[in-house]
Order: sequence, then structure tokens, then C-alpha cells
Amino acid sequence: MFNMKKNITLIMLSIALFTGFNSLLFAEKNKENSMSYVGKWVFHSIMSMDESGRTTFLNSEEYLNTLPDFIDKNNATAVEEERRERKTRIDSVLEICEDGMIYMLMSIPDNVPQEKIDKAVEAGVVTLRHGMMMLGKPQPWEDRNGELWVQIGTVDFFDGQGQKPNWEKCVIENGLLTFVTTRYKKAE
Repeated sequence: MFNMKKNITLIMLSIALFTGFNSLLFAEKNKENSMSYVGKWVFHSIMSMDESGRTTFLNSEEYLNTLPDFIDKNNATAVEEERRERKTRIDSVLEICEDGMIYMLMSIPDNVPQEKIDKAVEAGVVTLRHGMMMLGKPQPWEDRNGELWVQIGTVDFFDGQGQKPNWEKCVIENGLLTFVTTRYKKAE
């Protein structure tokens, strides 16, 4: 009887140690995955629909030169404005930080004078980070079982419960991070 209790105790201790060891390994693996997200991610491509309605991704050159139908190609000003807007998108950066925050950054358009930028910063309209404009406030990110999730705002409940954080799962395949409709690659 004593040996049986001793064996059961040893088995339970082995299971506890094994489970604890696996939990430590899993936590360490998640920490490694999380750390692989950390850094700057630069534009790679953007989601679009081709003429047959299939989803495709346009690289920066294709995106810059494929103007939407609503842009009058005969209107040089409209074409230039659209290309400038697209260039800003192409120059965008996601900065994923170890502190659990993600910053969405866009380059400042070339045609904006420095004094206008300074006034916008002083007025609190624009926040700069690494010489780029922050889009909104930094958003929290989490590693959920090896998947990157980013809080992209809140959802309103109409049943009196208030607001709940809205999270978007980022897909990472072949070294590319897809956030909503844009793919990013990790900067060197």
C-alpha cells in the first residue's frame, strides 16, 4: 500500500514537473515570437481587387501607377494629389515596441513647409516620432498563442454595456505581416 502511494506521488510529481516544464517552454516560445514582432516594418504591398474581382497585392510601383477609376486621368492636379497620397502610404511604417504598443507612422508629404509642420505639432494636431507623423495614438498589441493581435479601436454596444476594445489579427506569412489591407516586411 505504501509503495502504491509512493508511486502515485512520483507519477503526479512527474506530471506536474513535465507540465510546468512545457508551460515554461511555451512561455519562452511565445516570448521569442513576440520579440520577433518587435521592430520597424515597412510597406511591401497593398490589397486590391483585379478586374475579375480576385484579391491581389500591388507592390509600391504598381500601387503608385494604378489609379482608381474615380480619378480623372486627364486632370494633372487630381493625378498628382492621388500619387502624393499613395506615396505617403508607401512610405508608411509600423513600429512594434517591446512595451506592447504599436505606432503607425507616415512620412510627411514633401510639399508641406516646415513652419506648417511646426505649427501643427505645437497645436497638438500632429505628433512626430522619428521624423514621421503618428496616425492617431499608439495602439496596444498582444501575442495570443503565437498570433499577433492589435487593438484598432473600440466597438460600441447598444445594450448599455458601453464600449469594448476591437482587436484585429495580423497574419504573418513568408516574412510578411498583413495588417488590415497592407503587407509590411521587417526593416533591416
